[in-house]
Amino acid sequence: MACARVKAGKQKCARCKEADAHGMPTSRHDCSERGAAPGSGHVRHAATCAAFMMDMSSAWYEVLLEHALRSLPNEACGIIAGRNERVLKVCVLRNADASPRSYRFDAKEQLAVFAELQRKSLDPIGIYHSHTDSEAYPSETDRHSAFYPDCRYLILSLADRSKPVLRSFRILEGDVEEDDLRVGSRRYRGVHAVTTPRRPRCGSESPGSAETPPSACVSSSP
Repeated sequence: MACARVKAGKQKCARCKEADAHGMPTSRHDCSERGAAPGSGHVRHAATCAAFMMDMSSAWYEVLLEHALRSLPNEACGIIAGRNERVLKVCVLRNADASPRSYRFDAKEQLAVFAELQRKSLDPIGIYHSHTDSEAYPSETDRHSAFYPDCRYLILSLADRSKPVLRSFRILEGDVEEDDLRVGSRRYRGVHAVTTPRRPRCGSESPGSAETPPSACVSSSP
């Protein structure tokens, strides 16, 4: 989907170019030159980004949480899809790094997910991954690998597995800005991030019990 500048016959904005460079569909947005750094070619989308708050059902949150727990001791990762701010699908991907310190999408799975989202007219609105023993904040590696400026980056911390924390960020050229996040009927931000005490059965799952989590998008509608 093209942005407003492309539809007007103008050159693609920085956001669209970045998405094209990494083979990611670009969601609808209004491009504005306001806030562009002189000579950088970078366009900050302040008007549209400032108002963004991802809206996720409690059931979709549980999908993310269960995936992260199953993937221990490694980080879990995946793509969140929807329309506008509403989450309509969670796509669980394999962490090709198989690491407790980093994540990387399997390239074939990633392309398959993008193709499915395009067929279903859904936008990739977020990328999620877990931190196994650190806070829910982008690490230096996370900031350097944030290739999709049109997406929010959700980080689920399992540092305290009895009280996981989920936070949402926008990462642009290494700069981090935290967003509000709605889960169910509650709105969160910063220290008021999503925290859910875990049921005993989850704490008893063996680490690494799902080293190869299902790669297909979760197709039900929690």
